[in-house]
Amino acid sequence: MADTSKVTIFVVGPSKVGKTAICNYIAELSDSINSSEYHPTQGVRILEFDRKIVSDGKTHKWKELNLEVELWDCSGDSEPDLFPAIKSNQCAVFAHRLVNSSSKSKVKMTHKTLIKAPLFYTSLDQDPEAIRDGFDLLLINVYAAMMETKEKEEKSIAG
Repeated sequence: MADTSKVTIFVVGPSKVGKTAICNYIAELSDSINSSEYHPTQGVRILEFDRKIVSDGKTHKWKELNLEVELWDCSGDSEPDLFPAIKSNQCAVFAHRLVNSSSKSKVKMTHKTLIKAPLFYTSLDQDPEAIRDGFDLLLINVYAAMMETKEKEEKSIAG
């Protein structure tokens, strides 16, 4: 039997670092992360898609996980400081080679807060699928946290 849940993921970071390209790739709207033109995101762009994750049934209580995903691609222009509010089991960090120095300093500032988050070394040229694999691991962690919260709420209601 497959579980189905809805998950919302926010993608935040400085401008011009590839958030939209990664979102398009994860949502399978693009076969490549490389794009020749830059189009800044205005406000937020919401991508909706389904993701199916299969387990061996030993590691998790489920064998097949079907998720409705809302991926919020947030503009980097006026990024609020969300990092302290993000829990380590609900966060994954994808870092791309940054070109401008102001982006580098913003990433360094958040490093201590995000130190416990999973880190995925990827090469867009050699292994772009590693990004989708890392995203699937994030979804599994978010789903597990959701189920844990739900169980706690049910226990508190039951008394």
